[in-house]
Amino acid sequence: MKPLFLALLLSVVLKADETQFFYAPTWVRLTGVIVKSEPEGEATPAGDKKASWILRLPQPVTVNPKEGSADQILETDVSEVRIDAGKWDLAEVAGLKSSVICHGTLSRDVEGDRKRPIVLKFDGYQPVAAPTREIRRSPDGKMFVAWADQQLGPPFGEIRSIFLRYANDQDTLFSVVSSPRDTKAGWNPGSSRCIIADAPDNGGPRTWLVTHESPDVWEWKTRVIEPFGKLEKEFRESDPDVHQLFRCSIFKIEWLSDTKVRFRAWCNTGTYFLTMDTDHPEAPPVEEKLSDEFLKE
Repeated sequence: MKPLFLALLLSVVLKADETQFFYAPTWVRLTGVIVKSEPEGEATPAGDKKASWILRLPQPVTVNPKEGSADQILETDVSEVRIDAGKWDLAEVAGLKSSVICHGTLSRDVEGDRKRPIVLKFDGYQPVAAPTREIRRSPDGKMFVAWADQQLGPPFGEIRSIFLRYANDQDTLFSVVSSPRDTKAGWNPGSSRCIIADAPDNGGPRTWLVTHESPDVWEWKTRVIEPFGKLEKEFRESDPDVHQLFRCSIFKIEWLSDTKVRFRAWCNTGTYFLTMDTDHPEAPPVEEKLSDEFLKE
């Protein structure tokens, strides 16, 4: 099963686990939209103290009692939570009219609102950032490399799916699942080769060369390449008794022709141009040292 589709399957399996919460003292993070609720049956003027704040959840959750607790009751299908704002003025947050992540603890109080017995003691919030979704199209528009982030919940956390596809077909020709870090992709002018780098400026990129040998062939071939292989070997051999961590980063991928690609890169020994002939990807790239220092631009 391809990693992208496995990730989507896991998101369905883990959905139930993401909707389980506990009463105080467990600290929780609930995502939803904050709205103002007016008491039913009353024409309450704006600003009336009887109005309250509600967190509307995107899907129902369950609030579980702690084992042995006499005053906590299991609540299922909770879709709205009352907010005990305390010192917080939530008018500005509600004005965003978008999802936020609210922090705090949960309790149960049926006296205030029997329809919404769960109360969140509010301790802060943060806006929900839009998930990363990037596309790098080939020059001829027939192919694209894309990556998208998805939260799968524990124990997987947030993942990034990177994949290569034809623009007019859903079949995935190359895919890999990683973590949400920096990702880069660069196409050659002829749209027949592409470099994909996962975490290129995170201290140790994984890099692939994807090639299309002929327009008459549907499949693309993928191989791992090592732009820093020679530099890393020289670094380790320079002082074999010292086990230092070799760190490297790719700042830019630039195709000089349909077969030659140049990386602007950095490692422990300085900043370089590394030029690779992709007809012979096993050969070490041609090195041009720009500086002993870190030069991103």
